Amino acid sequence: MDAALPRYRRAIGAGSLVVGPALMSAGDLFRLKAGKRAQVAIVAQPARRWYAAHLLLFVGMLLFIPAILTIGNLLMLVAGILFARLVLQGRREAPV
Repeated sequence: MDAALPRYRRAIGAGSLVVGPALMSAGDLFRLKAGKRAQVAIVAQPARRWYAAHLLLFVGMLLFIPAILTIGNLLMLVAGILFARLVLQGRREAPV
């Protein structure tokens, strides 16, 4: 099991699964939600807050990619184990 998913990859995946969505949530909370005219006025001003919010959203999305890959790898590993169990169980019941 450890050979399929090394420890450092699990740690990176678990960390990005926590940090990525947290940054995206912070960026979404940091961004002002208003009508279209109000948002245009916000962007027309010195837009540090606007840029910071979208930078947090972007970095959060980038950090979420390893988490998705780790979850996919774990699902593939679990599906492979379940398939192997089904095959072995089928062999025991098949007449020889």
